[in-house]
Parts: sequence; C-alpha cells; structure tokens
Amino acid sequence: MPHLSSPPKGDIVSVFWGIEPNYGGMTKIMLARTSMLATAWKRRCRLFLLSPAESLDVFKDRLSAGGHLTSEAEIRSPWEDVITWTDRALRSLVGDHLQDPRSVEDTLEFGGDRVAERFNAKGKALQTDHFRSDGTVAASYRRDMKVRGELGGARLTLFDRRGRVSGEWRSATSFYYSWLDEVIGRRPTYLFSDSHFAGGLLGKYRNPSATTIQTIHSPHLQRRSDPLGPLTKNKIGLFKDLDGFDLVATLTQRHLDDLTAAGIAGPNVSVVPNPQAPMEHLAPNQHERARGITMARLDKVKRLEHAIRAVAATTSEATLDIYGRGPEEDFLQGVIDELGVGDRVRLRGFDKNASHQLKTAGFSLLTSSAEGQPLAILESMAVGCPPVAYDMRYGPSDMIQNRVNGYLVPERDVEAVAEAIDELIRMDTDQYAAMSTAAVARASDYSPETVTNRWADALTDAQSRRSKENPATVAANLNSLQVDNERVVFTIEVLLPPGEFERVTAMALTWMARKQPIYGRVFAEPQMTPRGLMFAAEVASKRLFEASEDFTDFYLDVWVDGRRNRNRLAAPTDVSTLPIVVGDLEAYPTKYGSLSLRPLRGE
Repeated sequence: MPHLSSPPKGDIVSVFWGIEPNYGGMTKIMLARTSMLATAWKRRCRLFLLSPAESLDVFKDRLSAGGHLTSEAEIRSPWEDVITWTDRALRSLVGDHLQDPRSVEDTLEFGGDRVAERFNAKGKALQTDHFRSDGTVAASYRRDMKVRGELGGARLTLFDRRGRVSGEWRSATSFYYSWLDEVIGRRPTYLFSDSHFAGGLLGKYRNPSATTIQTIHSPHLQRRSDPLGPLTKNKIGLFKDLDGFDLVATLTQRHLDDLTAAGIAGPNVSVVPNPQAPMEHLAPNQHERARGITMARLDKVKRLEHAIRAVAATTSEATLDIYGRGPEEDFLQGVIDELGVGDRVRLRGFDKNASHQLKTAGFSLLTSSAEGQPLAILESMAVGCPPVAYDMRYGPSDMIQNRVNGYLVPERDVEAVAEAIDELIRMDTDQYAAMSTAAVARASDYSPETVTNRWADALTDAQSRRSKENPATVAANLNSLQVDNERVVFTIEVLLPPGEFERVTAMALTWMARKQPIYGRVFAEPQMTPRGLMFAAEVASKRLFEASEDFTDFYLDVWVDGRRNRNRLAAPTDVSTLPIVVGDLEAYPTKYGSLSLRPLRGE
C-alpha cells in the first residue's frame, strides 16, 4: 500500500441539496469520497442536507436503501435544526436584524404536517412554513414580500416556541450562511460540493475556518465539439463564481484543458479523478462472453436506445441486461418490442447490487451523450469486464485504450458498437484474457490510496493559496480597442495602490452576456510601462459574436495573494472614441461609464 499523505487538519463535510429515491453514480461517488477521506485521514465525517423539502428521516431511509449510510457520519439539516433547537440555540444564528410585522402576522396554519405551503395561480411556491411537532411555527420563508401573491422580495424568519421572532434574513442563502457559520464554528472544515445547486451556494460562502471545494462531474458546454462555445444554462451561474472556491476539481485532464482554453479555469482548478476500490474478480474464462451489462438511469442523456439497437444489430448471440429506472422506461421497452429482441435485451429495473452482475458478464456498454468520469466503466474494468463505450468528449478516453482494455467507438455510431461487441465475443480465449487482465490493471490506477493522495496534494495547495490579507482595491480602464475580422485587442490600464503589484498572481479579461449562457476569459501578463501598469488581452472575434443578440459586459479579474478581485472595465474617459463597431456589435459606454457590447442599432 502506498504511503498516505494528508492535508492540514479539518472535518470532511459533503453538502447535498437533495437525494433522489434511486440516486445515481454521482451521489454514490460523493458518499464514498466522504467516507474514504475521513477514514484515511482519521477526520470527523459529516453530511449536510439543505433541501427544505426533505426530512432527515427520508434522507437516511434513502441512504440506507442504497446501502450507503455510514454509521460514523453525522448528518445535519438546517431545517431539522430550527425545528429541534432550543430557543437559546436559535438566537445564536445571526440574522439581518430586520423588523417587519408581516413575518409574525402572516404565518400559515398548522395542519399536522411538518411543512405547509402557499402557492400562486401558476403553482409557484410563495411561502413555505416549517412546524415543530407541537404545532408551533419554527420558520417561515416568504417570497412575495413586495406584493402579496406575486413573486418578488424574500424574507426568512425564525420563531421561538412563544411565537417571538428569533431572527430574520433577506434571503434563504444568507440564512444558510448563518447556519453554516454556527455549525462549523471555528473548527477547520473542508466543505465539498458536487452539484451546481449546492455549488451556487458555496461559491460565495466565506468563513476563515472553511475550505470550499467544488467537483465538476459533467460537461459544461452546449456544443461539446467546441471548447470555446456557450455553457449549459444550468451551470452558467456556478462557472461565473468558480474562482470563489478554494479548490475546483475536474475528473479528467481533457476537461481541465477545455476549461483552460476558454480561460474559465483559474489557479484553483486541479484534476482529481474518482476512485475505484479493487473488487474480487473471476478468471477471464469464467465470464459469459456474450452477456452484456448496462447500468444507467433511463433518461435521454444515456442514449440507451443506441445500446438496444447495437445489440439487435450484432451477428453473434449477444444479450444485454439494463439496470436502472427513469422516465424513458416505457419508451425503451417499446424499442425492444419493436425490434423483437425481448429475449436478448431485458430491462432489469433498479438494483443496488447491479455492479455485482459485471463479475460474470462478458462486456459492458456505455452509449451516453455526456459523462464526466463514468463510474460504470471503472466498475466494469475492476472485475475484468471489458467496456465498449462511445468516445465522447470526457471520460472514456481517459480510461480506455482501444482494443487493449476495452473499445472506444465513434459517437452515435451504433453499427460500430455492434461490430465491437461481435469482435469481442468472437476473439480467441487468450485475446479476451489479455483484454480482461488489462482492464483490471487500468482500474488499479484509480485506487482509493492513489486518489486520496491526489486530494491531499490538491487541498494542501488550496490552503497555501488562501489569502491571509484583504484583497487590494483594483480598478481597470479601457485604453484602446483594436478590431479586425479575426480578433479584438483590448489594451487596459490597471490601477493598483502603491506597492500592491507584487501581490498580484494573475490577471484576465472577462466577459459575460446578460441573458445568454456566454462566459469567457483571456489571461495575459501585465506590463509596467512609462504610462503605468498595462494589460493587453487578445480575444478571437467569434467568441464575442456568440452573444450577437445580447448585451455583453466586461470585467478585469485580478488575483491578489491567490484571491480573485473582479471589477467592471471602465470605458475610455474620452467618450468620443465610442461606440466602436465589432462585427454585428458595437462597444459603447453604459450610463455608469462601463464598457459593454450591444447589437448594432438599425438606422
């Protein structure tokens, strides 16, 4: 066993929003990582559940059903705490010191359930109240404080057992921050997030005792062939605040390379893959060569129709067992019936022990449209079951060497998947044994010990980057803008207090569209000139044209002692130099004097 290194002291905490009844690979990985790191480093292990819709009992039941509830983990929820805490403990939560009588006068009636809600005509929740078992209201979250019945204006209020206001917050986010401050206290803590929901909260959380970590499990791009294209809509908010984390982990080097190419990855991004524990495996000749396994949620992104059609197109006697549940179950059964392969392809439903089926299977299939680092591939390789996978942008190519320890097949090529299955089934015994053995060897590269050490190194680096001083005040003014068909060059004057330049570790020009999921950055080295500190950023024109129907704002990101400082880029003081035409856009000064792009106005 390799020597295990460890980062500076701190509890290991995973922050969840919620967990679906039949949760998938990402949740399993989150839970396994929490236990793995806490055990390896002998640290306290904690799980924080933030969703107000789920009680701790439901949460624990789901983990128990999935076989992932560890006895050593402490499980906390802010909503469970506000119901069960004493009045004195409630007063320890620091609110925003607001005074509004509606918080007291407009709570909902207790109907016997722990939660009561009020909705508008469109079914949007306007108010959510939480009750203690004795019927007293513990928390009331209003979302229509401006005009009753219309979304707008938030207020979260806690009440003691006498009905008195214990604390008020302007948003649920600020309440979560108060709760985190209280339950963490001064105890060093590593807060891990794996979803964009929890990440959207932790990216802006600041606590001297807390080190925040975000793992990116899935692709961030809409057009996965272009690393400079638009981001997926559900991740744009997270990625704009990615620098706020002390550490961001990608699962593969290729993903980090794409983030770096787009300028999104800052100094806080590292590669830390998911682990795969060694598994007992049979000799290659004990695998049922023609039997395939797929483990996946039955939804569109997994493209299980491709897997079914591939098996139907084989000329061998290949079969496929599909383990999982999801919204496409009826559709997939219809495809099986349409192709007349019900005796060869079977939907087996959800089985928490589905991975055990890989031990005797001859191959596994992965035909998804997008993955991060597929757990199913590692589980398959660990027991010597060669995987056949689409060569999508992230994941399989980092693990599979084609025709050595599995098969990489061009995306969307169902016939190629069928050919790979036939080739694998018909290869001689020695060839199959070599591929099976190579798969086991590759999986061992992701051992818990190896991955634990990767986390230790990354977290140690994250601690060393944390600023011990307040960031310097930075201002940035556009000096000139040069435009041609291929590129736009921004020359920027950077204003820093005297003696602060030495604290600067990186600079980048950043742009964000106001409505579209467009976000990009270009890093460059600042230069000291007779006119002062200048920063020249060259941007490919096509990157700015992505937001041709939107307004785009510009910022200068400056890292001071490892902490990012973001400021709007000021337009030239000589406004006669603007607007400047940039393709179908024009650069103009906003009413606040900042630089932005907008669509060209018609005559």
